[in-house]
Amino acid sequence: MRISKEQEAELLDGFNWKRVHAVLKLLNWKWSFGGVPDINAMKNAAHDLVGIINKQTAAASASKGGFKVWIDENEDNAEIGLEFVLTSNTVAE
Repeated sequence: MRISKEQEAELLDGFNWKRVHAVLKLLNWKWSFGGVPDINAMKNAAHDLVGIINKQTAAASASKGGFKVWIDENEDNAEIGLEFVLTSNTVAE
């Protein structure tokens, strides 16, 4: 599945960029260019991740700078998500 321009717009428009920017500033979370990213830089990063996902052939995820874009497909529908992740833990059986 590919993420359409309309889906990408809905995904980005519904995200709380101001809240994430406030957290990045509070934590002094610097990206490789040496500073805390502004909202435009964060949106550009999310757009780049959508591009990576669109090159995949199956359900996938891509992440960078704390952001994660993912697609989860099943027989009935597909979900597309954008997250900002501070911490996570996964344990396999």
